[in-house]
Amino acid sequence: MATTIKDIAKAANVSNPAVSAVLNNKTNCRVSSATRNRILHFAKEMDYKPNFNGLLLRGEKTKTVALLITTVWQKSEEYMKDMIISLMSQFDQQGYACYLADVTGDADTNYSKVLELISRGVHHFIFIGPPPFGRDQVKALIESRNKSYIVYGASKFLNRYVENDSAFGVASIIKFFLSRGRNNFRMLIIPIPAGSPELNSRICGLMSVFPDIDEETLKRRYVIQLDEIDNAATNPLDLFVKIGYEATAMILENDPGIQAIFYLSDFYALGGAKLLLERGYAIGKDILLAGFNETPAIKNYPYPISSVEHDIKKITEVIIRESLKENVPFNTLIPPIVHIRE
Repeated sequence: MATTIKDIAKAANVSNPAVSAVLNNKTNCRVSSATRNRILHFAKEMDYKPNFNGLLLRGEKTKTVALLITTVWQKSEEYMKDMIISLMSQFDQQGYACYLADVTGDADTNYSKVLELISRGVHHFIFIGPPPFGRDQVKALIESRNKSYIVYGASKFLNRYVENDSAFGVASIIKFFLSRGRNNFRMLIIPIPAGSPELNSRICGLMSVFPDIDEETLKRRYVIQLDEIDNAATNPLDLFVKIGYEATAMILENDPGIQAIFYLSDFYALGGAKLLLERGYAIGKDILLAGFNETPAIKNYPYPISSVEHDIKKITEVIIRESLKENVPFNTLIPPIVHIRE
């Protein structure tokens, strides 16, 4: 039989209201520190689990969070793993239960998944990555049930988002290239949807360095759009290395005098470095390279590849603080940490 508040109160020799106040983290309760610790000790020892159904029926909030990963390959990225672990750990320390789930490419499935999480007692939703399919329906569902939400990594989604200031990082890398006299460079980016009203953050960074040159000229001169990434890839990191290798071969074929290459991520850069080394180029001397995400593979790579690091500590602090608030419009850019290697 499931442990109840009455069971814990009897074991800890305290009143039922005192146990309820502590387990629901009420700040206005007059319970001593020693009594609070005793209640929490027995709750853990007796494997107490909150009765979400009761809370939901009473219209009360539950201390439950859902992290929804919207792109499967994101879970392979080191910075994303670090962020997810940090979020779950910090929520746990604050007494919140936390679900981790994937969002699919099907709108109806996503709606059903969010509805199921609500039925399990989830009150706070955090979307990690680009908006899911069926986002308008999902937004309407969350709002209709008076739940809170926030998004990381997708600007203007749901009017509540936290985003890495990728444009700042991009501009920093490009300025480094230029400061070393590497004016002939290329930058790899993800596909830009036709008719998209929003500028790609990498393009924004490029434009900030060259404010007097129009967008289309900059893209023709410096940008290479990659093909759409297969989100169902079994080994996405291996795929990134392969794409980086092939893209670098294409760049050299089209322009043998290339001086620097800025890749979509560190793993694309590793693929490019492999191709260049095979062809006898000196990385950091003949051609400057840069990636994105500051992975351990880049930190420990024997040749200099610059990178841009997500400030995980700051990002998670903001996400946690804002995710537990009501759904008022909110957005912020978190400056990244730029690592220049030469």
